[in-house]
Amino acid sequence: MVSLHDFLKFCKEYLRSKGIDSPELSTEAIFAHVLGKTRLEVLLSRQDLSKDQILKIQRLIQRRGKGEPLAYLIGVKEFYGRDFIVNKDVLIPRPCTEILIDMCKSFYSKDNTLFFFDIGTGSGNIAITLTLEFPNFRGIGIDISGPALDIARLNAKRYEVNDRLSFVQTDLLSSIQANTADLIVTNPPYLSPKLLNGASPEVINFEPMNALFGGPCGTELAVNILLHSPYVLRPGGRFLMELDSSQFPEIIELIESQGCWKDIKLAKDYEGHDRIICVEKV
Repeated sequence: MVSLHDFLKFCKEYLRSKGIDSPELSTEAIFAHVLGKTRLEVLLSRQDLSKDQILKIQRLIQRRGKGEPLAYLIGVKEFYGRDFIVNKDVLIPRPCTEILIDMCKSFYSKDNTLFFFDIGTGSGNIAITLTLEFPNFRGIGIDISGPALDIARLNAKRYEVNDRLSFVQTDLLSSIQANTADLIVTNPPYLSPKLLNGASPEVINFEPMNALFGGPCGTELAVNILLHSPYVLRPGGRFLMELDSSQFPEIIELIESQGCWKDIKLAKDYEGHDRIICVEKV
């Protein structure tokens, strides 16, 4: 028999030797996933591991050692304090995207009633979080990927918001009727070839490229969404979008040229870079 403590230490050293970021976190999370425990319970446990448990852990540790993201290995990623189901069909939710939810909270109270679209919904983490944080919100999550929408629907079922949230497979806002929404939120693919070159191997090698690559300039999809949004939003409706900080000058110039927006606001991420832009339709 092999003790959990000894094998845990061995796996941490293995991931450290492979240059994996936060090898302790990855190892403890994998152990917790396989054993059905919390990370704290894993650290406090003095049990021995069965052969089957060792093999399951070993397979996941080896995959992590090759750079596969932890979220794909354990099948969940936390976003705004909740676990969301993820797999290789969806982008892994990022902490910086939580700022979009915080920004919505600065505009709306829990008593507000409105209808929103989440463009490029992926796992549904933004749309579902909005419906959970705002009990009177209703919305539609849009994505061009059918497999991604399957994951979004699983997450919506998990959090029991199907009565207020649905998902539609379509390309951006092209098929949405005019004046139907009070709010549009989006975290579109916005990486350019230059930004992709600066991304980590974990991102490039494992996450879906159609959820990352925004075109030769990176902003092609963002511009498309922004051009269509005034027709979809009702007067006074808001538009929130996540982008890379380097892309905001171009987007702000477009917003100002459209002549239908007011009250441009930017929110910074945890590293102090511009991350979310918000505008209101005149």
